[in-house]
Amino acid sequence: MPNHWGLVVVDMANMNIYFDDGLTSVVPPTVLPAIKELLHMLAEMHPSHPTLQTQFWKHCNNFNRFGMPSQAPVDSRMIGTGSCGIGVIMAAKDFLKKGSSCIRNFQWRYCDMDLHRKDLMLQILNWSL
Repeated sequence: MPNHWGLVVVDMANMNIYFDDGLTSVVPPTVLPAIKELLHMLAEMHPSHPTLQTQFWKHCNNFNRFGMPSQAPVDSRMIGTGSCGIGVIMAAKDFLKKGSSCIRNFQWRYCDMDLHRKDLMLQILNWSL
């Protein structure tokens, strides 16, 4: 199994479960049952939550892809390959800021990862001040 990161997104409002990783890898078979079990536990903990009452995940048999940018190399510098973790952080940030409107509409690219990695490191350093 490749050593890379992927991101699972549960879109409660639109009743969808997404996964993507920039490599269009096959999702490990244990991930969907684990997500369903977590959602079931949340439904038990919050039985009056309207979105959890639908238990839409019972009918989900696979993940939809949310369109993370491709991680394929675009030049000989190979910038962006092996940047799964940074891609997951950036996709999660987009989902937190924009919700499901970012699906298949990401404004960043893996070929710009050298800049994204630098910006993330600067942000982390600023937090320590």
